[in-house]
Amino acid sequence: MSPASTAEHVDLELTGMSCAACAARIENTLNKLDGVDATVNFATEKASVAFNPAVVSTDDLRAAVESIGYGAELPTVARDHDEDERRRRALLRRLVVAITLGVPVLLMSMVPAAQFRNWQWVCLVLAAPEISFEDEIRSSSGELAQLQATLANREAMPDAAFNDAVEAAVTQNHLRSRPLTLDQLPQLNLDKSLQFYKDRFADASDFTFIFVGNIDQNTFRPLVERYLASLPATNRRETARDVGQNIKPVTVLKALARRLHPIVPAYLLLYTPSARLNPAADGVPDIEWFRYKRIWPDPEIGWLFAKPQDWAYHLLCLRQQYSISGNTRRLGAA
Repeated sequence: MSPASTAEHVDLELTGMSCAACAARIENTLNKLDGVDATVNFATEKASVAFNPAVVSTDDLRAAVESIGYGAELPTVARDHDEDERRRRALLRRLVVAITLGVPVLLMSMVPAAQFRNWQWVCLVLAAPEISFEDEIRSSSGELAQLQATLANREAMPDAAFNDAVEAAVTQNHLRSRPLTLDQLPQLNLDKSLQFYKDRFADASDFTFIFVGNIDQNTFRPLVERYLASLPATNRRETARDVGQNIKPVTVLKALARRLHPIVPAYLLLYTPSARLNPAADGVPDIEWFRYKRIWPDPEIGWLFAKPQDWAYHLLCLRQQYSISGNTRRLGAA
């Protein structure tokens, strides 16, 4: 809605956007408020908002953005000088380290005269990340904001809600298979995650390493043995534990069909890949045959076959055969 002539202007600093669709969603949300005319710039992560202060306040603008999973802050007049200086020094340190380690890697990779025996191992060490995992996990507020926006977008997608319902049914709503939700996000404990990380990599005695490539085993084996011997190891014994995550797809398909509607059938569909490649997807094989059969109600014993070009016709016949009049109940509403 267009603002009145007495409109004020504010630039909101946005967080959590990951694509242009996020910017469009924020812009649409703000423009739905009375007396607001907003434009969101994804590149600068700012929203230029003209609003009528008699109708809506800056707190209302922030609340509208935060209600869809993003962050919004009013621009500060004076930034904390110490914080800016700390960030500047951290970025400068990373830049110096990146140049110092990156230039030798570039030279050894591009100039044959700079290469020597086992130079690849030196490049591997020099190319290791400069920032530690602990530093990364403690400065992940931006990543959490982005994850919050992603979850907000996902929960608004009907196909995601359907897939979550199917996953919950297939795994019997097991805790290990439940998707992360916005309600669970504040419960994440980064310090505990860091402890899990340290504990996991404090003992490499049960790790399995797989090396792939054109390798001379006589030359490669002693180098690998030396590397593995340098890893921390406590030789602790770990045993697998059954957490009760039983998957019963056929039973679940029948249950889903019953919950959708009493007369909606459940079909099992398989396909046979072709030796030909799919012209619409590079590297993906084409489909030779579809085969399907009803598993509920009145399970069919034999399979019905259909060529890809005829599959749309078969699907249309099935939909007409089991057409449902009236409103169909949503999955999970039973």
